[in-house]
Amino acid sequence: NGGNHFANHNSPILFLFLPLYYLISNILIFLITTQVFIAAGAIPIFLTAKKVLNRKAGYLFALSYLIFPSFFYTNIRTFHPIMLAVPFIGFMIYYFIRKDNKAILFAILAMMTNETISILIAFFGVYAIIKKRKIGLWLIIIGVIWFQFSTQIIIPNFGDYRFYGELYGHLGSNIGEILKTIITNPIESFNHGYSSLKVLYLLKLVGHNFFTILFAPTLLIPTIPVILQNIFSSSSYKYDFLAHYTYPLIPIIITGSILGVKKLSKKVSLKLILSLILISSLFSLTQGLGQFTDDNCLVFKENCEHTQDIIGNSPRENYSVIKKFIKEIPMTASVSAQNHVFNQISKRKETYLFERFNILDSDYIILDTTHGFHESILKDEKIIGYEVVKKEKDILLLKKDSHLFTQSYP
Repeated sequence: NGGNHFANHNSPILFLFLPLYYLISNILIFLITTQVFIAAGAIPIFLTAKKVLNRKAGYLFALSYLIFPSFFYTNIRTFHPIMLAVPFIGFMIYYFIRKDNKAILFAILAMMTNETISILIAFFGVYAIIKKRKIGLWLIIIGVIWFQFSTQIIIPNFGDYRFYGELYGHLGSNIGEILKTIITNPIESFNHGYSSLKVLYLLKLVGHNFFTILFAPTLLIPTIPVILQNIFSSSSYKYDFLAHYTYPLIPIIITGSILGVKKLSKKVSLKLILSLILISSLFSLTQGLGQFTDDNCLVFKENCEHTQDIIGNSPRENYSVIKKFIKEIPMTASVSAQNHVFNQISKRKETYLFERFNILDSDYIILDTTHGFHESILKDEKIIGYEVVKKEKDILLLKKDSHLFTQSYP
């Protein structure tokens, strides 16, 4: 988006990518590493299920984890450091169940991905205290300290912590006011946005494993801060079941299901429960795959009606024009492009995500005007300083120029 990532999130785990990116300067480094991390998250799930139930259950829950629908959507579309927290949270819970203090190490590693994970860790500390474990106090302390350090020192050093205003401004101007509004007016706060989608979001979360986590409700405690952040946000993407905001919840939900099955198995056949979980997980998977194929217009559909898709919201024939225009841009030039075009320019050294209210000072802009997108963009005074040098189908190539851009197009 331009600017410094640490002005938005404290993610020191990104420094681990430097050696890899030095050797192979390609955006695929981030995407491939993310898949490896997510796949590794199946290990603690397997070990936990094996310890709590049996080996066969371990294999089934590892499979259920790997086919969680979010893993077939967001992580193959884009990269967010918070995705890397998934295996660390899984190992933290596993070592906690084993009563091994290595849980603290993995809690710290999880917090290195995003400052908001520290709140989850603090709430996991509350869960640990309920379970009469001394480690709980330490988790609360390190969680609170890291959150304060991130939001009061690191992030302000690079910019303002914008998420309070952008995502929760309708609830208050600071965290105190936001919490007060939620506590005093919970129904009104919940109904802001699409309340039906929020309910569906919660049902999908617990429904992936046939609602069995509800039989181990105390493990839902660490999910509280993440769920509250998501459902009270002004952005509907926050409570999209497939979005990266769901990722930290996944190892907790799967582990909670394992503990729930342990309780259920005392009254119901274990084989029956596991069979229902397998069916439920496979059904859940279709939601991720279906959404992915529906949105990926370039590969799966001739035309697409979406207007804000990351992979492709343009008719397939437009992509040949996009690629042709990009080849004509000097490799040393900076380029700005919309979400669904950005993957075509990501190998360049200086690239920016084009946003309507954040038009950056790049040398060139690739603009897909499908669905009349240009009508509001080209009239925006912020576009002044660019001229259209190429136009074919719905695609415009704009170049920075010294004179004012006043030309209009139908």
